[in-house]
Amino acid sequence: DSLTFEQMRLKRHSTMMQVSAKGDEQLLTFLVNQSQLPLIITIKHDLDLILEPFHEQMLTRIMVALGLMAVVSSLLYILLRQIRRLEDIEGRLFLTQHTVDESPDLTLWCDPSGLIRYSNKSLAALSGFSRQELLNQHFVDLFAEINDQTWLEYWQKLQDQKQISIESPLHISSGDKLPMELTLSLIKYQREAYVCCTARDISQRRIAEQ
Repeated sequence: DSLTFEQMRLKRHSTMMQVSAKGDEQLLTFLVNQSQLPLIITIKHDLDLILEPFHEQMLTRIMVALGLMAVVSSLLYILLRQIRRLEDIEGRLFLTQHTVDESPDLTLWCDPSGLIRYSNKSLAALSGFSRQELLNQHFVDLFAEINDQTWLEYWQKLQDQKQISIESPLHISSGDKLPMELTLSLIKYQREAYVCCTARDISQRRIAEQ
């Protein structure tokens, strides 16, 4: 076709899409030799064959992306569950702490040496010492009839019995002594151990017994 030849010659080079007799899309590239005897070189490419590597790579990338999305979704789900679990644990700890702080029973925790690590409001109110002042005292400072040797004996006994009950007067800031019934329990957490002591004023019981 002379008209088509002339159009291609004027363009010099180009790339275009065309449909073959079979209905397949082809990529047509031609280059015109600019000489006294023009020569047009045309190259036809099967478009599906050219795009096949691209399609394969795209499919691979899509699969990788979907895999990453699945992993991220799983991690996000696990993270949300852990956050919810921590919130539940914090809520229970808050309720437990509030219950112990407000308990009418006197409560204190001591380390193996007998140093007070925690005291609730009831102990502070009855003893006349502030909670901060109590943290600077030892168990034997509050319960004067118990000395260091007795404390060590109680500590050793708690390793086997886990809980023991004793009676000992509480030394309060005014200098008076109040008869108390003590329950000592051993609490172990990770590598640390504490003695939890709950105490009840038995003054009325002692009066009734007299």
